[in-house]
Amino acid sequence: EQKYRSILQSIEDGYYEVELSGNMTFFNDALCSITGYSPDELRGMNYRVYTEPEMAKRMFEIFNRVYRTGDPSKINDYVVMKKDGAKCVVQLSTSLIRDPSGNAVGFRGIARDITERRLARRALEESEEKYRNILQSIEDGYYEVDVKGNFVFFNESMCRILGYSNQELKGMNNRHFMSEETSKTVFQTFNQVYQTGEPSKALGWELIRKDGERRYVETSVSLLLDIKGEPSGFRGIARDITERKRFEKA
Repeated sequence: EQKYRSILQSIEDGYYEVELSGNMTFFNDALCSITGYSPDELRGMNYRVYTEPEMAKRMFEIFNRVYRTGDPSKINDYVVMKKDGAKCVVQLSTSLIRDPSGNAVGFRGIARDITERRLARRALEESEEKYRNILQSIEDGYYEVDVKGNFVFFNESMCRILGYSNQELKGMNNRHFMSEETSKTVFQTFNQVYQTGEPSKALGWELIRKDGERRYVETSVSLLLDIKGEPSGFRGIARDITERKRFEKA
């Protein structure tokens, strides 16, 4: 018993045991840190004290299901109201406690504080949304293609330059809207960037729109790397310079 008590007190995750009505009967120091209550305050406290009504209702339903089925359950976003009023998001597991006769007497589980992870994810989502909005608002076309030249991501300006809808352009290979001669030039540029890892700029690539009109773009190309640092494709900006080309020719 001393061995397992020492283990429970040393882990960072909170461990809890509650009776059938939801009152705390046993817990470790980590759970006190998560909730902000002292051991004396937390002992005998009902989960509804540190849980908002809607979340408490959800918790009751989960306890009830575990009680009826005997199957353990998990809650990924259980919001705990700390003693100081701050909210803490935990990943919670719960399973049934039985007495020696096999009768259900309570619940036990692990509570892992994932507040920082949730905040980091929210910040990432907000950052992604911010840059997505920027990409959608610029007049230049932005594109990402895989190593074979198939579109994987692009903005609305890229669709406008080529005259294709978002659904049509998704997965389309660059050879579909280029002449054979331009395709060779594009391949050489992509290959150089792939081999050296150095970004490149290209002037006057001729693109063939869906309606057959020919447009000219000034393009940048840089290498895309996956999480292992391996080349996974290319990205760049395509600026429509058709009017400039016509003006220079005139």
